[in-house]
Amino acid sequence: MLSTDMVDIYIGKGHDKKHIRVHKGLLCSKIPYFEKMLAGGFKEATENSASFPDDDVDAFENLMQWVYSGSLPPFHWVQDIEAEVGEFESSWCIGQTYLLLDKLCLFSLADQALTDFITATARMSVVLDFGLIQSLYEMAPEGSALRKLALHSFHFAMNGQTPNEVVVSNWDMEEVRDSLMRNGDFLLDYLELMHKHNNLEIVQDPADRPMCFFHHHGEGESCSVKIACIIKTEE
Repeated sequence: MLSTDMVDIYIGKGHDKKHIRVHKGLLCSKIPYFEKMLAGGFKEATENSASFPDDDVDAFENLMQWVYSGSLPPFHWVQDIEAEVGEFESSWCIGQTYLLLDKLCLFSLADQALTDFITATARMSVVLDFGLIQSLYEMAPEGSALRKLALHSFHFAMNGQTPNEVVVSNWDMEEVRDSLMRNGDFLLDYLELMHKHNNLEIVQDPADRPMCFFHHHGEGESCSVKIACIIKTEE
């Protein structure tokens, strides 16, 4: 049975601020970050509450589903009925959820979330638009696998498409130019990736890489993610 001892968690700020109550014992048993925060001499332990003003409410709701059920909500793409044919919306934000899991040192779960995102994207043949790629790159810290995915997705879109695919033809290239000029790190990382690439080989779709390429663990180390590789659907 769950302990009746509860902890109050406040996420976001202003009008977007949300309050949730969680079973303290379960939360601490699942997430060592909270165990240290709520079982020590910190202010949060004495008040039995914690605030996360800079984090995303939806990401926390995904986390709470995992705490209580053992699984993140399934990630999927849905057709945007108000947009043009072929445009999709995500069921939840991979960027905010991944960064929250990373912040709480739930690295295996973060790897699982990113794998689920890549898998769903490949199965639906969804092509990430430049706005999402840019957003994922900019929100992720240096060295993050999320930034790595964004960079390789951009490299593939710009340099790995065949003339028949022309994904970037739907992009506003002036917007791309202006973004690269504003974000020197993005431009430098992209140029370095192009420089390292063997021109005799095609630029690989990130979805065709082993999923461990985007995980926290080192090469050759064991992987706890349920789906280690994916098969793209046939057109």
